[in-house]
Amino acid sequence: MADSKWEKVTVVTGELQAEIIRGMLEAQDIEVLLFQEGAGKVFSLSVGPLGEVEVLVPADKKDEAVQIIDEYFAQDTGTE
Repeated sequence: MADSKWEKVTVVTGELQAEIIRGMLEAQDIEVLLFQEGAGKVFSLSVGPLGEVEVLVPADKKDEAVQIIDEYFAQDTGTE
């Protein structure tokens, strides 16, 4: 894992949304790292720039992860 190059696949607002995406990707055997600015994490912010959470996956899984995330958001908005 330490040798893997990680790529950002999306940025979401709030840790809850990030954890939902993490669960979906991990269910498909895709490792996930979540990154949130320190102050946002400490104060549990879920709005504004400090509430943003970056979702990162190994570079070789980026395309698969983006497809899964796109399908999730399409279902969420009913545009699939």
